[in-house]
Amino acid sequence: MAITKTRKIVAIVIACAAALSAVTASTLVGPGLSPGETAGAVVGRLFEGEVGLPWGIVLFRVLRVAAAVVVGIALASVGCSLQALLRNPLADPYILGISSGAGFGAALATVLGLGTSVLGLSAVNVMAFAGGLTAISLAFVVARGTGILSVHALLLSGVMVGAFFTSLVILVMSLAPARDQHSVFLWLMGDLGSPDISFFKVGGTAILVAAGLIFFFLTSRALDVMTLGDEAAYHLGLSVERMKVAHLAAASLVTAAVVALAGPIGFVGLVVPHAMRRVVGPGHGPLLAASAAGGAFLLVAGDTLVRVTSGYFNLPVVPVGVFTAFIGAPYFLAIMRRRAL
Repeated sequence: MAITKTRKIVAIVIACAAALSAVTASTLVGPGLSPGETAGAVVGRLFEGEVGLPWGIVLFRVLRVAAAVVVGIALASVGCSLQALLRNPLADPYILGISSGAGFGAALATVLGLGTSVLGLSAVNVMAFAGGLTAISLAFVVARGTGILSVHALLLSGVMVGAFFTSLVILVMSLAPARDQHSVFLWLMGDLGSPDISFFKVGGTAILVAAGLIFFFLTSRALDVMTLGDEAAYHLGLSVERMKVAHLAAASLVTAAVVALAGPIGFVGLVVPHAMRRVVGPGHGPLLAASAAGGAFLLVAGDTLVRVTSGYFNLPVVPVGVFTAFIGAPYFLAIMRRRAL
């Protein structure tokens, strides 16, 4: 049954409304302040200029929510692009090894204490991008070594390359000073509460994510063609290899930026586009919009859940990457079972 244009628009509006509701709830709810106290702190800051501890807690929540929105949009849109490019719903930056490669680059820059480059770019972001691009390039080399470059070969090589870079990250972490190991360990699980996160870093990451998202939207028609297969896309006038390189570079850049900000957070790029495709259909214009909203909702809601739960039981806050893994791993297995891979 064809999905009508009206249904697509309604689905996107609902996804955006859900994301906005999650953002509002996450800002109001959490340890330290009740929703009423949070509203009072905001009113006091706006009308009376109060800057005490309550306002500091509100700012921390807003920063964390903003980071979750940016990361969720980025991972979901990258997953949507990769799934079209590789014609497989199992493709996402985590499974293809991009996240692990970017994580290794960022971890190495952090442990080495590298500062800011001449161009004003963070060395962590630069090395994360280099690591992500290296990982996906290595996955392509390994897959091509098997003979014909198939989607399944690329997925399997991506898993292998991801495991290799994960071991390198663990090696770097083991060589780090003891005082840094705990924070690096939390970062490896995908942590939105790192003390290193700032509004400046979130804003810079948001600019890179916005650039990548615009590129994905501008090439959404080409992604539709890519789903027909390389040969069909070529005969329809599309430069297949150039499109693959451009999208893989954009996916690596966006993924590297969010990994440098919050660490490797898995399965968002797998779950959200696959779920949204069932609602809005395979057209990548509406699908990218729905996936971006869905990614923001999933990560904000998940982070709110782990914050509130940890605060209720008086426990340290669990990294949001643990939550996405609990959801994503069974979802991944369900897709594999349905496709009989």
